[in-house]
Amino acid sequence: MSDVIFTPQLAKWRAYCDGSIVAGAIAVYILKTAEADSTLRTRTTWAAVKAAAGNAEADFTNYAFKSGVTPTVTQGTAQAAVDIPDQTWASAGTSGTPQNLAKLIVCWRPSTGASDTNTIPLAALDYAEVANGADITATINATGVLLASG
Repeated sequence: MSDVIFTPQLAKWRAYCDGSIVAGAIAVYILKTAEADSTLRTRTTWAAVKAAAGNAEADFTNYAFKSGVTPTVTQGTAQAAVDIPDQTWASAGTSGTPQNLAKLIVCWRPSTGASDTNTIPLAALDYAEVANGADITATINATGVLLASG
């Protein structure tokens, strides 16, 4: 497994993240199991990601997806880099029922109350972690979530 960019969103990534399409926000979800990257990357909505066989959203104690995540977009010559802050879930899970985690899914939500069918997956990042009652932090690569060049 590896980090993937959802194919339908490649050209739109920068615009979603810098707000130039419409107002919206970045959200981060966790999958405890994930289908093969080659299939996962074809999903066009968060609802489709969740509905696919092999994908299961995390459900450990104190889990909630992160919304309103503020990205940093750096425009360079023929490239754009997108980064998001590290994400922390406090007291994640319980020691008696630890939960293995597999992927972070970075999505764009058009509004706070957007439905799963209106939430667009942008990237999936490998996330091998265990929710066992301690705080967990998803440390985002120092180079960012995406470096798009053309």
